[in-house]
Amino acid sequence: MKCLADFEEKIHSCSKCGLCQSVCPIYKCTGNDCTVSRGQFIMLRGLIKGDLEMSKTINRYLDLCLKCGECTKFCPAGIDVVDIITAAKAEYYKKSRYERLVSWILKNIILGFVLKIFSHFIQKPISKKFDKKVVYFGGCGGKLGLGKSVVKLLNSVNIEVITPDFECCGLPFYMRGDFETFEYHVKSFLDKLGELVSEDNPVEIVTNCASCEKMLKSYAKWSNKGGYVVKNLFEYLRENEYKPELKSLQKVTYHKPCNMENFSDIEWVLKNTKNLCWDLLRF
Repeated sequence: MKCLADFEEKIHSCSKCGLCQSVCPIYKCTGNDCTVSRGQFIMLRGLIKGDLEMSKTINRYLDLCLKCGECTKFCPAGIDVVDIITAAKAEYYKKSRYERLVSWILKNIILGFVLKIFSHFIQKPISKKFDKKVVYFGGCGGKLGLGKSVVKLLNSVNIEVITPDFECCGLPFYMRGDFETFEYHVKSFLDKLGELVSEDNPVEIVTNCASCEKMLKSYAKWSNKGGYVVKNLFEYLRENEYKPELKSLQKVTYHKPCNMENFSDIEWVLKNTKNLCWDLLRF
């Protein structure tokens, strides 16, 4: 993982054009230049040069960044803002006992103890056998039984669902700057997937968590291990033209996750699910 100083040239290449302001949801709410990448890069340059010291105030501005990556899409210099902001977060993580304590609680108490206790009382979803197979990554929610619906849905279109005992995708730790724990989760994922991957038979992985999907797809930046493709559940259903069918008429309201870029996949599935009436919830 790179440290903040490694991004000095990238930060310097920011022309301060302000295009990031037009797409940053936080800037639109606050109007504060310190909440958008242009203003944050000025602060980070000060840190690298030694004119500023990492502080709670700077960290608070870094935390306001949603890490959505919208500014990168509009950046003429193609600067990967999320990588730079998280590298800065890692600088604060190293010096802040509070940040390290929160990460320890998340890792050992919430994910390491509470989640495991709950998972002992929840039966792991059992898939029916079919010729077509797909690997399911349920994330933290999957350990709480949310994966049962996914398995049932994919079984209904004759797909067998393989459910390895994956751990967290590591997103909460990456965003906090706890790179050591994040790298552990990347390695854990790749190790458990290694038994299923072969050069002749790339593994398809589906997830119903948009944040997990985005994080898993970014693993390629830190690992050269291939042999697998990550897809959102809706993308997978549409690509294979699987059209689910409900036994009776149901009405749902759907909220599009922020980290899911392509709504057309969701819309296709909603429109092609028999006995389903739906509305989209917009904010």
